[in-house]
Amino acid sequence: MAQATTPATTAAQAPQPHVLYVESNLTAAGRNSILAYDIASDGSLHAKAGSSYLTGGTGFFDATYALGPFDNDQNIILSPDRTVLYAINGGLNTIAVMHVQPDGSLVPFPDSPVAAHGATPVSLGLHGNTLVTADYAINPAAPDSDITPRLNVFGVAPGGALDYLPYAEVHLHPGADPSQVLTTNTGPFVFTSGFPGASVIDSYAQLPGGYLFRIGTVTPPVENGSNALVLGLWANPRAPYLYAGLVANNLLATYRYNELGQLTPVGTATDFVQGLCWLRTSRDGRHLYASNTGDQSISVFDLSDPAHPIEIQHVVAGGVGGFNQFSLDPDENFLYVLQEENSPASAGRSNKVYAYKVDHATGRLTFLSNLTVSLPVPPQTRTVGLAIR
Repeated sequence: MAQATTPATTAAQAPQPHVLYVESNLTAAGRNSILAYDIASDGSLHAKAGSSYLTGGTGFFDATYALGPFDNDQNIILSPDRTVLYAINGGLNTIAVMHVQPDGSLVPFPDSPVAAHGATPVSLGLHGNTLVTADYAINPAAPDSDITPRLNVFGVAPGGALDYLPYAEVHLHPGADPSQVLTTNTGPFVFTSGFPGASVIDSYAQLPGGYLFRIGTVTPPVENGSNALVLGLWANPRAPYLYAGLVANNLLATYRYNELGQLTPVGTATDFVQGLCWLRTSRDGRHLYASNTGDQSISVFDLSDPAHPIEIQHVVAGGVGGFNQFSLDPDENFLYVLQEENSPASAGRSNKVYAYKVDHATGRLTFLSNLTVSLPVPPQTRTVGLAIR
């Protein structure tokens, strides 16, 4: 009897390698790029041959290191099927649109980059067939007093191409300082935060055609006599709860939103660190992670009760700079965080990616100090954004 054979795995069926992407944010004309790293089975990062991939635009840098334009999240994002990457060119006010190839390499769309129709886009949110941008409208390298902060909306074609929807833009007041635009998968909602000026959370419902209908605003609580400053936002993937990092008070705020997108405060949890910034949850909504720029650490919160997070771990990595954007890999085996240059003292000593091993059962992290990667950018550069395919 002939031995049965197993059909060969086709290229389409073969598992695609996980690839980590970081934006260089280089300010030389046309030199902004996406740096790509293959992720090995042990979590180590290996620069992809052919990386970096030019975005067709320019980043920006503020030599004063002032709070504001750099304090943002979701500078680069992937489509849900991980076949298209969108990246901000903050210095040129454009958005790069790039095909993600099976091996993780990037190829620009023919019309990439596309105009952002604002000034200093800082954050991207993707919901269904629309993409929303938050425009800070303050670029130290190219000030433009005629542009005010706004939310812009683009239609997303089936292949991923963008089409600007001018009728859907939302103009914000001059001191809005939008830092993040967050879309959810538990409703057609968009949440935005402002930092450091208008430190509030605004909620919008996204209507057919891309229109953003403003639902309302919540102001975080005053704690210990000082107003909380909202930075990172993230939504629970399984329940209608929104989490907000209150960076000045080292608190994690929880809000519940109803079927209309209205936010109701639930409470706060203490983060025993300094400078709670950006947030992410596990896919199952059991754990929430926070980056802490004050002590270069990641905190882990248990979400067994999604309304009342409890901090269960705080892992310090050290180094110089500021822990900012981070992401879990799709299998949630590893967590990677970007340490950005945020002061003269950190110039040439930061712009690194740190790795943690994730325990699937408990959500706890183990810092993998031997896997730290220094990004190939010069001092006086602040890398931004981190996404993983």
